[in-house]
Amino acid sequence: MLLNRPLFGSLIETHVQRSKQANFINALLPDWSFEDNYGFSELGKIWVLWHPSVRVTILSKSLQMISCEIKLPSYQSAFVISFVYASNCEVERRNLWEEMSNFSLDQRVAGKAWTVLGDFNQVLNLEDHSSFGRLRIDRGMREFRSCILNASLVDLTYRGSTFTWWNMNATNPGAKKLDRVLVNAIWLDTWPMSFALFGEPDFSDHSPSCITLNPDIQRQRKPFKFLNLLLLNQDFIHLIQSFWYTFNFTGTAMYRVSKKLKALKSPIRSFSKENYSNIEKRVKDVHALLLAKQQQLFTLPSIRIASEEREANRKWQILVKADEAFLKQKSGINWLSNGDCNSAFFHRMATTRQSQKHIHFLFDDAGNRVDTQQGIINLCATYFENL
Repeated sequence: MLLNRPLFGSLIETHVQRSKQANFINALLPDWSFEDNYGFSELGKIWVLWHPSVRVTILSKSLQMISCEIKLPSYQSAFVISFVYASNCEVERRNLWEEMSNFSLDQRVAGKAWTVLGDFNQVLNLEDHSSFGRLRIDRGMREFRSCILNASLVDLTYRGSTFTWWNMNATNPGAKKLDRVLVNAIWLDTWPMSFALFGEPDFSDHSPSCITLNPDIQRQRKPFKFLNLLLLNQDFIHLIQSFWYTFNFTGTAMYRVSKKLKALKSPIRSFSKENYSNIEKRVKDVHALLLAKQQQLFTLPSIRIASEEREANRKWQILVKADEAFLKQKSGINWLSNGDCNSAFFHRMATTRQSQKHIHFLFDDAGNRVDTQQGIINLCATYFENL
């Protein structure tokens, strides 16, 4: 807490009796407000705590989850957060999976960024277990996956350890990823560069987790990146051929090739901007034009309108394929079939991958965390200068 200085959060499995709760919290976090689920458990498995500057509205409570709406002082829009402490019993966890799925459809969540985080007491994938080579996908994993799919949630990009729990057995140690930070699509749209940090367990057998909403990022000129969608356009192929043979460089064969490739960056950028900038809007606009022409055909058919409808359809088909190629490259997913790229899942994966590619923080030789962009640049430069 001293490192990340959160404004709100949750403590789970405290084993603190209700009569001692207020004194405990006031000693740890003076003037903070709190809620709990002692009404469902004698030991109050979940505590929610927040700073006086934060506005919190409790939306629901249960044995395994507390959901609330959070309004931070520096943000205009509120968001929803669900703190989870899942049961050790697989049968009881099914109640949590059902609760999460139902809550995702709640009107109080509709249109809001939503995150679900905590101890789920269930691995999601085989690689979430240190002994995954000896495991098989079981019913518990399938039910957890089904819940996440039904609730339209994905893992938030995270830093720190993959495993978040260990059995504290020195002779037969084992580790699992039981703690997660899940988010919906609106969260990723609102804070595309947000990430979760899983720290060291310290006195616990679980890793603490913390969410950073807006890391220190300064916009810089993007490096050149070749878009695969350009290869779908025959005009682009002709453009490259014409430029390639007009370039005239002297030197070795490899030198001439490298200079030509570098010289192609400018015309490629121009062609890409002219034909595919803001491609999602282009797809929507052309599709709207296509529907309008089809409506005109049903109202007052003519040769001219039929020709315009065919042309609009042709342009739309080209842009749809280009958009799918763009999203496939952006998300890094190559196993989906044609047409799947316009799904909400594909868009979430594309946004998540953008965050994964960013360096959120580094540690210097003294163990200090460096999380400003200029600090990271200086640390990297110093490292390579000292090699």
